[in-house]
Amino acid sequence: METQVAEHTPGPWEYIPNGTEPTRIFIRHDVRGGEYVAEISVDGDLSNAFANARLIAQSPMMYTYIERQAHRGDAEAQRIMEAVDAATNNTKAGTS
Repeated sequence: METQVAEHTPGPWEYIPNGTEPTRIFIRHDVRGGEYVAEISVDGDLSNAFANARLIAQSPMMYTYIERQAHRGDAEAQRIMEAVDAATNNTKAGTS
């Protein structure tokens, strides 16, 4: 029996501050105004919150790169993909 594989929201993602002094930063899909995929609450260090938002916004690109390297046989990339799959339940029964 196969389990259903969930897919992440495809990129590009961008981060958007909520006003001039944000208390929240939104990460959204599609720079033309797509759905929000994440939100960061700002409590304290604004520069740290923006750094986190930029990192999260780059996730689809990083995922694609690691996935490509894994398919090319890179053992470390394969281990990372296995960890990502385990963390997101993106596994199919009987396959690895």
